[in-house]
Amino acid sequence: MRRSLVLLPLALQPALVSCAGGSASPPPDALEIRIASHVRELADDRYAGRAPGTRGGEAAAEYVEARLREAGLEPAGTEGFRQPVPLRGIRTSRRTALTWHPGDGPDPTASVAAVRAGSDDFLAGWNAPVESAAVEGGLVFVGYGISSSAAGWDDFGQADLRGRWAVALEGEPPGETRLSHAAAQPVSKLYAAARRGAVGLVLLSHVTEWPEPHDLAREERILPGWGRGQRGQPAPWVALKGPLVAAMSGGINPWEEAVRPGFAARPLPGRLALELRQDLRRFRSSNVLARLPGADPAVAPEHVCLSAHWDGLGRSDRAVYSGVIDNAMSVGELIEVAALARLQGPSRRSLLFFFPTAEEAGLMGSEYFVEHPTVPLDSIVACLNKDGSPEAWGRSLDVVAVAASAAAPFEEALRGAVEAQGLEWSPNPFPSEGFFFRSDHYSFLRAGVPGTLLFPGLAFEEREPAWGVEQAALYLKEHYHRSTDDLSRVLGWEGAAQYVRFWLETARALADGPGLPPGSVDLAGRK
Repeated sequence: MRRSLVLLPLALQPALVSCAGGSASPPPDALEIRIASHVRELADDRYAGRAPGTRGGEAAAEYVEARLREAGLEPAGTEGFRQPVPLRGIRTSRRTALTWHPGDGPDPTASVAAVRAGSDDFLAGWNAPVESAAVEGGLVFVGYGISSSAAGWDDFGQADLRGRWAVALEGEPPGETRLSHAAAQPVSKLYAAARRGAVGLVLLSHVTEWPEPHDLAREERILPGWGRGQRGQPAPWVALKGPLVAAMSGGINPWEEAVRPGFAARPLPGRLALELRQDLRRFRSSNVLARLPGADPAVAPEHVCLSAHWDGLGRSDRAVYSGVIDNAMSVGELIEVAALARLQGPSRRSLLFFFPTAEEAGLMGSEYFVEHPTVPLDSIVACLNKDGSPEAWGRSLDVVAVAASAAAPFEEALRGAVEAQGLEWSPNPFPSEGFFFRSDHYSFLRAGVPGTLLFPGLAFEEREPAWGVEQAALYLKEHYHRSTDDLSRVLGWEGAAQYVRFWLETARALADGPGLPPGSVDLAGRK
């Protein structure tokens, strides 16, 4: 039996047109057309991937602000609709050098001469406020450098990495299905190595040309934030290809070694010296905020927040990272949620529409907001965050609310709102990916505000049950944070229109409901 959403008033629904001899197809859904227009605009190459601190990023913030103003919403920033967010950009200088010195390894008598890496054979950086550093140490090969307790996988074993570089292969073992996408990411390997005392991480590659997203490594990056008071990453990183890979490997094919049964981490010959130079830049980007004041004087000072980050990864000299699924579609949807809410009129509580910047750098825009809120933080009773858009593949039969369980009363109220609209409440389909921590709802949770990453589930109308999971897995592996996250990933706009109506109905259910007790967030042991 086909489930459907409780829709907005009939005037907003497409009518069926009948004529003599049969029924014609319904006219296009105006809501679908408007969402598509927003997404196509934000994904256009003129925005150059919407990186904060660039012309394209500023143009994206301007576009969102203009649509909110046109809709007649109230500004909720510190400068109109804007809340300026101070950021720092970081770029690895071409003066950076990498040299491998023989000896001081398992064969100290090795006579191989020192090898200086060619400028195109390595990428390097330290995503921390470091302008220069000299980092040198021995080398330990740790296979693929993956450590995942959920999968029962630990390439590091008992290896002593203190004062040494951890040397790992890029990606994940071929054909391996136990590992999550997150576990094989370079940043996961970097933190795993740093926890074991490594001076840094070296990733070995056998490519002849740097693939995506490595091409972004030569561009300016935003100095990341990974929690309050913490800026940057704990150690430098190097990605390496070319002749130096063979010299460092000690005559053994590391890709074959890493997949042999009983693999154990082992020292490699020589020492690696990184002479790092980085250029730092301070700039400001903007959170964009709007408000629809509530109608009930008793609870109008309270807010239900809806959020979707507008920023993307930018562009390299080869490609634009349009970021359609992540996260232009969510931005287009939230613009329409705000406009429809304004047309419908206020709820009892106020609605806060929040478009953070710098999510891709470590939730920096949302973290800045909770540290410098433009409305009282304790007035926000819930945050419904959207990041990623499986609705691009069709209409869903279910909903996933990642992290809602961290606030039991919130989860109960949210579950009731979802089920009232005829949708199933489904568990997180990829718990090992760490989505609990990876989007802007987490900044609210850390500040004690109930929040969730709310998105359509992977059970699609007129599709086999496994189809949605297959699509999501394919997207994460081949298109997430790639230039191919573009308009070709969108199979239609029906799901986006469905989600807009669902998002607004859900927000209104919370805004008109009895309320949520404060201080109910529990982050312990959550995934």
